[in-house]
Amino acid sequence: MPARDETSIVRFDLTEEDLAAFQLRLLDRTSRLKRQFWFGLLALPLAWAGVWWIYVRTTEDPEETAQRLWWLLLYIPIHAALYPRRWKSSVERLRERLVKDFQKSPLLGKRRVVITPEEIREHNPMSEVASKWPDVYLVERQDERIFVYLSPKAAVIVPKRAFEKPEAFEEFVAEVDRNWRGSSQ
Repeated sequence: MPARDETSIVRFDLTEEDLAAFQLRLLDRTSRLKRQFWFGLLALPLAWAGVWWIYVRTTEDPEETAQRLWWLLLYIPIHAALYPRRWKSSVERLRERLVKDFQKSPLLGKRRVVITPEEIREHNPMSEVASKWPDVYLVERQDERIFVYLSPKAAVIVPKRAFEKPEAFEEFVAEVDRNWRGSSQ
């Protein structure tokens, strides 16, 4: 672990998977995925029940129609039981589509991330981005990556695979978190 006044440097290749993970994280942070999940879970059964209710109410013999068609309402618990698995597969398809879309992205390629007690700096073939720790919007860790948000929609992405040992990744995450939290005091 480097001393507090030393510089940490990490070199890695940013991949389509990293960019797709970031895009999914952005969607999740904005609650867009959550809204879509709940809409998909509730809208179809509510529409189905509404259509059933209107159909029953507009027939000449509502009781008899309701008794003949009650089994159609079984669709609602079946939909509710199967929806989470369908949702997971749709999110996975979205991730795969994002990976495919990012294959020709200019954002891919070699990266060098330098962290000091004062700032985080990312070098890539096209540009260099630097931000002082007090200006960092958020630091968020996933299982395989750490996202250092420079704004609500832009982040420095550092994958776990950039480190030889998992412990080195954990030390890096702790150092980033310490620098970020230390700057806000």
